[in-house]
Amino acid sequence: MEINKLSIQQLISWSNSERFSKLCQNAERGDDRCDIFVDRFLRSLSSLMFHLNNGSHDKRIELEIRELNKLVFYSRNLC
Repeated sequence: MEINKLSIQQLISWSNSERFSKLCQNAERGDDRCDIFVDRFLRSLSSLMFHLNNGSHDKRIELEIRELNKLVFYSRNLC
């Protein structure tokens, strides 16, 4: 199983995509899996932005990006 590596800009674009919008809508309608996914994705994105804005070490930023990539990959199995 290979996880596609997305850049920061691609991750942000994905968060503005129709796919992510559908996941959010399903979460609002009560789909627990989508709700948990959206919560995790937004927390991870927020954490990445925090580390970018505070000059965190590159390895920490890479870790956050990897986590977001895993979540995007996982989202293919939802809804």
